Amino acid sequence: MKKSLLVLASLMSLSAFASDFEIRDCKDAGIGIDTLVAPAAKNSRSYYNGAVQVYNVDVEEPASRSAGLAIVMPYPDGQGPGASCTAVTFFSGISVMNAKSSYNKSKGLLLSIPYGIYDGETGKTKLAPAPIKIRINLAKGAVTLE
Repeated sequence: MKKSLLVLASLMSLSAFASDFEIRDCKDAGIGIDTLVAPAAKNSRSYYNGAVQVYNVDVEEPASRSAGLAIVMPYPDGQGPGASCTAVTFFSGISVMNAKSSYNKSKGLLLSIPYGIYDGETGKTKLAPAPIKIRINLAKGAVTLE
């Protein structure tokens, strides 16, 4: 009984943490060239034949949750020239280099990425029990969490 209560409490705290992840425009999130994890070539991946780039970023504060991703892709047809940048932030650690990807023609690209959770009791980051799933739909210009 005690063990099941501990597992339930742990899952509840993880789901509360997961809801704290944010998807925002890079500009609103303070994501810019200075937040890219260097070297950018070794901390990024391309998808959709190079049309979409996903970069590891570090915003420095809060230090325990400063890691994130910047997803850069062209605007959907008719929405203007250039590219959009979407930030997914508030991780204790995450690396797009560890992402597993799958593709669904109607839904788009799904990235499953392991990430870290900061443990306030130990002061260390531990691996979350399940990866975060980020859907990138190039045709719609959409980035969503699943």
